[in-house]
Amino acid sequence: MRVMTVLMLLILSFGYAEETSWSRSVGQFSVEINLSTKQLPLDELLSIQMILKYPSAYRPNIGLMKSHLLSYEGLGEPPFALAREPTVISTITSNENTEQHIEFILIPKLPGKYSLTFQDIVFDPIEKNSSSPISFITEIFEMTISMPTIEFEPNAFIAPLMPLSQKPFVTMDYINRHDYIDNPILLKQERLRNRTIIESKTLPWLSVIAALLVSIAILLVKRLPQTIPIAKGVPLPSIDPKLEALKKLEILENEKLVEKGFFQTYFTKLDHTIRSFIDAKYQLDAITSTTQEFLKKTATFPDIKAETRSRLIYLLQSADRVKFAHHEPTQQECIDAGQAARDLIQDNTL
Repeated sequence: MRVMTVLMLLILSFGYAEETSWSRSVGQFSVEINLSTKQLPLDELLSIQMILKYPSAYRPNIGLMKSHLLSYEGLGEPPFALAREPTVISTITSNENTEQHIEFILIPKLPGKYSLTFQDIVFDPIEKNSSSPISFITEIFEMTISMPTIEFEPNAFIAPLMPLSQKPFVTMDYINRHDYIDNPILLKQERLRNRTIIESKTLPWLSVIAALLVSIAILLVKRLPQTIPIAKGVPLPSIDPKLEALKKLEILENEKLVEKGFFQTYFTKLDHTIRSFIDAKYQLDAITSTTQEFLKKTATFPDIKAETRSRLIYLLQSADRVKFAHHEPTQQECIDAGQAARDLIQDNTL
């Protein structure tokens, strides 16, 4: 219930951050994120300062934060990489509360516009059986990465025309050669300039391959039959998504996975059952979408009420922590998740 309350308060503010900072607090928990900038060239580092306040009985899941921060669903190389491991700058504990200052340093890898987010920040209880994890859904920062700025203004020599018999006043001595030919700064700028020229003239293979794949997909779709032949006089069977989901849930309970100690397998099958039910009920593509993509769709879907959405958030994010964050659930957590899934499927407002 504590996780559900926090997420219900945060889901309304889910969107894209326009500023370089974001903060949220609920009860004894608070999160503050500060970015050094949202527009930076390739040759600069991005600093992300995070201030966390939480009861001493919890601890933040820094490994999950790092995994979410570096996740990238596009093609090719991720746009950011860690310059070093996250640094805990300070930790202050007083009156059973802890304040922790953490710094993430990122290296931009590719120019362009990208989204940067922690997705959700999770506080895990130190004693797993004492209470449930607390989760904050964070904002999405739109980042703009540009090419390095090349600035070079050589000193001009102003002089009148000289006769050919007179020697020029500028000689190629050691100093002038170092300043204008062997200067490491000028050589670096020239390399960047050459790279920019080559990139502008190189065939964009990724775009060409993507266009080719799209064309092949369109041709395959056009070759498929437009309609499915149906035998006359034979009605199509109508399957109630709710009854089908309850049947799958009953089969899952009969497998006795919780009693046998297969908690992770239980959560994986429970997650698939819920996604299949929502997919069949609302055609929201819940099976192939990530949790974050699916939550964005439900946030603007009028037929799904706020209470139902909060149950979905609890179930899907609990399953994500088990599948991707290596969270070891307890038997009671499995029982609670199964009851929450049954309540969701039997909800008359769906």
